[in-house]
Amino acid sequence: MGLSIRELLDRWPSMAGVFIGQRMACVGCPMARFENIREAADNYGLDVTILTARLALSAQKSGSSSEFGRLRNVAAGRGV
Repeated sequence: MGLSIRELLDRWPSMAGVFIGQRMACVGCPMARFENIREAADNYGLDVTILTARLALSAQKSGSSSEFGRLRNVAAGRGV
């Protein structure tokens, strides 16, 4: 299933800005514990590839480049 939105935000707090910028209520949402990026993108009618790229860029800019490459697998629910 991959990382949940909550796990992503715990690991990469800078991603909150991406979710907010996309007008997604994931930050603080109770469902964030259960949904992954693909599910959240589907719920908001967003392209998961574009959302993932924005989230990955956010992780990279925050200095988390060592884990940056793992995010692409997480997006599709393919785990880490």
